[in-house]
Amino acid sequence: MSRGSVQIVSSLAETPISLAAGLRSGHSFKHLPGVIQGSKVGWSTIWRRGKETGEQLYPWYDVALSSVIVSSTSTSDTTNVTVEGLDINYAVKTETLTLNGTTDVTGSTNFRRIYKAHMSGNASNVGEVKVEMYNIGDNAYFPVATIAPGYGESQQSAYTVPAGHTAFVTSITAGSSKNDSATQIALFARETGKAFLVKANFFLSQETQKQIYDSPLMFSEKTDIDLRTYAASDAIISGSLDITLVSNKVLI
Repeated sequence: MSRGSVQIVSSLAETPISLAAGLRSGHSFKHLPGVIQGSKVGWSTIWRRGKETGEQLYPWYDVALSSVIVSSTSTSDTTNVTVEGLDINYAVKTETLTLNGTTDVTGSTNFRRIYKAHMSGNASNVGEVKVEMYNIGDNAYFPVATIAPGYGESQQSAYTVPAGHTAFVTSITAGSSKNDSATQIALFARETGKAFLVKANFFLSQETQKQIYDSPLMFSEKTDIDLRTYAASDAIISGSLDITLVSNKVLI
């Protein structure tokens, strides 16, 4: 109800809290935090593997179908890990696997994309937990998510919009540990069958910035979204995306 020009909110129906709590029909909130602890010179996705030579960019292979393999660097890790991603039709899919220490455990669910992994058992991870998929072209497995020791959840700012949905990026936050004005943060996106294009960018110098979009950046279904940095070597770079995911049925 309202009195004059003062709006009185009598419910949580249209507030950010309701969005985060999943109370708005056809809407959901995604917060995608990423970090690089020891950057390499050149472009890198803001994700845990950005410190690894040859793995700076998230591997956006057009994998038609692949099960996942999970393993840890510690024999103590024998609890559950859940991976989240998309199937061959770009529908949301999850799978929970039980770690067997340093031994590879193969899942039974086929994925096209993986964008998150988290510990879902009764303990966090002691070692580094790695999630891999198979690339038929290279006849080899490649990492798609990493959980750092004790963190319990992967940290990567890479995401693919599920089928039947539209993503609205409402803000980008990034920070750099180095006093280097050449540290660039850029949001890249790729529609199905097209090339990656830069959609937003800004520069950092030993600081944290947050870019808030009053008119959110809109991305259609099946679009790959990749928050990247171009930084000096051995910097610690953090970055996160806030996304409102809306069912296309609501937008009609």
